Amino acid sequence: TDKDCATIYAKECLEMKKAQKPTSTLGWSGVGELLGGPLEYVDNVLYPRRNLVISSYYFPYTSFVHRAGVRGYWDGEGVFAKNFNFFTQIPQNNRDPFHIAFRCSGVMSE
Repeated sequence: TDKDCATIYAKECLEMKKAQKPTSTLGWSGVGELLGGPLEYVDNVLYPRRNLVISSYYFPYTSFVHRAGVRGYWDGEGVFAKNFNFFTQIPQNNRDPFHIAFRCSGVMSE
């Protein structure tokens, strides 16, 4: 429902999220949207091939990717399926390109 999609970042709510304006609401850590939304690039010095938080609207609500610490890989070269490795997870992206977000000063931007 519209009410559910206001707070859930999952495949089922993709169209709803695109229609919404970004929110400036911050979580308990001072960072907005800790899980969900677009795919999120993170610099990972220890595991460079795990540089993407994959909790996003490209996966259904029931997917285990919506847990902290679940990562994928992005080559940084493009935004199409060939540029990503989601390992054992398969996103339900029915259109390219993927959207990538970057954290800057606690605010997510695309």
